[in-house]
Amino acid sequence: MSTPAIKAILAKFDLCKADFVRIRAAAPLLKRDLDAFIEDFYRWISTRREYPISFGSNPAPLERMKQMQCANWVGFQELEVDEAWIEVRRHVGALHGHLDLPNDIEFAGMSVSANLMAQRLRAAKSAVTDVDQTFNSINKLPLRDIFVVIDEIARIYREKVSASSKALMEVSTPVKPIWEGILLLPLLGILDSQRTQEVMNSTLAKIAETRSKVFVMDISCVSTIDETIREVTLCHHARWDGAGYPKREEIAQMLQQLGVDAAEVPEPRGERIPLPVRLVAITDMFDAFMSKRAYYKEAWTLDRVRADMERCKGTHLDPELVELFLAEFEEYCLIHATIRE
Repeated sequence: MSTPAIKAILAKFDLCKADFVRIRAAAPLLKRDLDAFIEDFYRWISTRREYPISFGSNPAPLERMKQMQCANWVGFQELEVDEAWIEVRRHVGALHGHLDLPNDIEFAGMSVSANLMAQRLRAAKSAVTDVDQTFNSINKLPLRDIFVVIDEIARIYREKVSASSKALMEVSTPVKPIWEGILLLPLLGILDSQRTQEVMNSTLAKIAETRSKVFVMDISCVSTIDETIREVTLCHHARWDGAGYPKREEIAQMLQQLGVDAAEVPEPRGERIPLPVRLVAITDMFDAFMSKRAYYKEAWTLDRVRADMERCKGTHLDPELVELFLAEFEEYCLIHATIRE
């Protein structure tokens, strides 16, 4: 009972030494009636609509559950609160989670258990010093137990949602070869920062696998784009000195697809260009200079790349960010070479 996690659970439900004294005094009485208590509980649960869904007509799972619950109630009344107890409660939560037992039936079951215990305590009030205080002490235990159980059910649910989201992401982010050396990625749904990272990873992996020279990404069926991705999409053409091309016809069409009136988009320049866009501009130019282009250029030498990026300070690129970039130029060259390989 010494671990911080267990102490926190006991404190959360205000379980103190006086509670333990009362519960231990009543435990022999409750233990004698444990089989009848469990039968009453399962008689109640058999009337719930969740019963046939969770247990069906096969009696084996039901018997295993009764045995587990019997062992749990023995430990429950003996107040063995340790790591083993937490693992048992987590196991119960995992079992209920995999059965998809709704949370409302968990809390209803906790309420019924408390009522059944109250009935037994009041029936034997001559053997219990203070029935009301003893019941209040015992009633804290189901709350403590259900907290750990529900926490485990929630964890399993989060894992299921995460796995489903990942599977859906893989299905909705298919990078497919459509011709020799050409890849197509038709995107559907929502494009946020996390998904953009997934798109980038899957795209780079497919390019490395197929050695494709051309990559086409279709965003016409993307319903929602988060703010950072939207900024880069809208302003990726922008130059530091403001000499971009926001009114070109293809840009206007793209803005229309995103629900933006091109006439209302001011020409971004200087620090009015969002920071992510200025960073993308530097990395995009660096990659273009460092890479071989199939139809019009070889990769440039490092000296030429550095010189041209210096030349673009204050015109195409944010001069302060270029200075920071060039200060670590050799490191970025090494990273670029590693990715290309």
